[in-house]
Amino acid sequence: MNKLFKINRNPEAFNRNIATQWYKERSRQASTSFNLAVVLATATVIFGIATAVSVCRNNVSVAAATTAVGLTSGAASRRLFKLYDDTNKKLDDVAKELLDEQ
Repeated sequence: MNKLFKINRNPEAFNRNIATQWYKERSRQASTSFNLAVVLATATVIFGIATAVSVCRNNVSVAAATTAVGLTSGAASRRLFKLYDDTNKKLDDVAKELLDEQ
C-alpha cells in the first residue's frame, strides 16, 4: 500500500509527533537567534575598536565616531537580543503546552 494514503489510526501519537517537530523547530530558531545576537555583539565590539583606532589616528572626529558606534551597537544589539528573547518565550510556551498535553 502506498504510504501517502495510509491512515494514521492513532491521532494522539500523530499530534505528539507534530508537537515534537514544532518544539525542535522552535529550539533551532532560538539557537540561531542567540548565535546571531552573539555574532552581532562581537561585530559591534570590533567596530568600536576600529573606530577608536581611527579616532586615535585622527582619521575620524570624536563626535562622528561616538555617534556611529552608539547608533550601530544600540540599535542592532537591541533588535537581535529582543528577537532572541521573543523566540525563547515562544519556546517556553510551546514546552508548557507539550507538558500540559501529556
